[in-house]
Amino acid sequence: MDDYQIALLFGVLIGFLAGMLPHPKTSCWLLLIVPAGMIFYTMVELSEPGRSADALDGLLYLFNPLWAGLAGLAGFGLARILYRLVNRKRPR
Repeated sequence: MDDYQIALLFGVLIGFLAGMLPHPKTSCWLLLIVPAGMIFYTMVELSEPGRSADALDGLLYLFNPLWAGLAGLAGFGLARILYRLVNRKRPR
């Protein structure tokens, strides 16, 4: 798997787990883990010894968290839909 595929998978999994929490406000705050983690990952990736600086390195700080964050939102939305379907009130 490529680094971006792992980032998307990481985003979907964290978003899905955050969406399964019963408190929506807490789970929305937990979604901030995804872009913060990707910024940290980008910082570690770009600070490898022996790596020469590139003109597009700054764009990695923008697009790495963006795609992982969007994947996290997709996982969060899917989890909230499933959570509401499972926990809906059934008429008697």
